[in-house]
Amino acid sequence: MTTYAFGDSNLARERLALVAGTFEAPSRALLRDLPPGGYRYVIDMGCGPGFTTALLRDAIPHSFTTGVDASAAMIADARE
Repeated sequence: MTTYAFGDSNLARERLALVAGTFEAPSRALLRDLPPGGYRYVIDMGCGPGFTTALLRDAIPHSFTTGVDASAAMIADARE
């Protein structure tokens, strides 16, 4: 059974939000530097509550963006 190192709780979600906020600007910069191309499918493996999935969707808006995670609770958060 796969579990999160910091659990699958509200506290873990808050921690992931802090990490996402810290790395949002460099992640956006990295995504801006992707080679041009027709990215049709984008998959975020281990998407958690979907912070990076949202960045991918913003950076590659015409793609089919999918987040995958072992936690049903995290997937539910990502859907919101």
